[in-house]
Amino acid sequence: MKKASLCFVFAILSCGFAFGQAQYQVLYKFDTNQPGLDGFIPSGPVMFDSSGNMYGTTQSGGMYGRGAIFELSPSGTGWTETLLYSFCPGGVPCPDGEVPESGVIMDATGNLYGTTPFGGGFCGGNERTCGTVFELSPPSLPGGNWTQTVLAVGCNPSGGLVSDQVGNLYGTLGCRQGYVFELSPPTKEGQPWIPTALYVFCPFASRCSDGKGPVGGVIFDNAGNLYGATQEGGHANKGVVYEISPTAEGGQWTEKVLASATRNIGYDPLAGLTFDDAGNLYGTLGFGGAHGDGAAFKLAHTIGGNWTGTVVPLTVGNQPESSLLVEGGVVYGTTDVGGTGRGTIFQITGQTQTALYVFCSLPNCADGANPQGPLILQDGNFYGVTTSGGLGFGVVYEITP
Repeated sequence: MKKASLCFVFAILSCGFAFGQAQYQVLYKFDTNQPGLDGFIPSGPVMFDSSGNMYGTTQSGGMYGRGAIFELSPSGTGWTETLLYSFCPGGVPCPDGEVPESGVIMDATGNLYGTTPFGGGFCGGNERTCGTVFELSPPSLPGGNWTQTVLAVGCNPSGGLVSDQVGNLYGTLGCRQGYVFELSPPTKEGQPWIPTALYVFCPFASRCSDGKGPVGGVIFDNAGNLYGATQEGGHANKGVVYEISPTAEGGQWTEKVLASATRNIGYDPLAGLTFDDAGNLYGTLGFGGAHGDGAAFKLAHTIGGNWTGTVVPLTVGNQPESSLLVEGGVVYGTTDVGGTGRGTIFQITGQTQTALYVFCSLPNCADGANPQGPLILQDGNFYGVTTSGGLGFGVVYEITP
């Protein structure tokens, strides 16, 4: 196994603080219809199809209380929610999965793919040690039911999925020391999907200098390498940023540690990574740092193929739990708490941090609270979810910087 380690270069930027003039609005409040039946506690990113419909997941609620997949469609009076699938119709051990928390992705024919960290059957005598990778297929006729298929039963899939050009799915499993996996479509109709463990973390179960407990899934670069973060392992056992690369001979991939977190600069990365157009990596550290509120970081290539890091301790919120969005050289993100105590949307431009929005600014947090899903960009606006607020069960929101 190829290993390398590079600690972050700790650069505290003198960050100004200002409230932005962003336009914020709530698009949908969960529990608007029948109590809980439209889902509640949304998390993970939302996504849009080519017609402007939005899709996402809720950790709880739905018809059976174990989570749901929803669609929001624009209408003349706002947005209309349709519940596409409710998990666990047959009861525990929820063979179809439960508590979807990482959003979904869509293929070219409109199928949705995602993960659940629990369900899938009894594993080791406990359904909570399982988890699933699933496909949700649209109906053949308008108004019909969507069809859910479990593609694989894993071990606590942590984070969402990415796909390559031929339809293979990639993600991370959080059990034991953790895995990066590939799930390949069957070569013949009716056969099961084919799982492959691309990399197993901490193979000797000691020290775990290569990382332990991957979170937030993985992302691709243009050369086909995968990148992600772990919550534990590394020099200080506070998490690492890693790259895994395919070998010429095939089989298990090789890993390289790009950076190790520490308590002083920030630790416990809780989300996935993001590339900018220049190939730099961005991510968040949930805790620690100069102010104890977590941090955002950037990793850039240096001569010789190494990476150097810049860390920005957060001052406009704390405990970032979602990946960052980079657009036009500006970094955008969310914090789960801070501001009024219920989270913020922030941007970092050069050396200045700006709170674009502070949640729970309205009585009873009618505007939402605790944003745990990342921002996505669509037609110049940002979209995201909060796990609470609104009517008490979370909201989908839009913000225009």
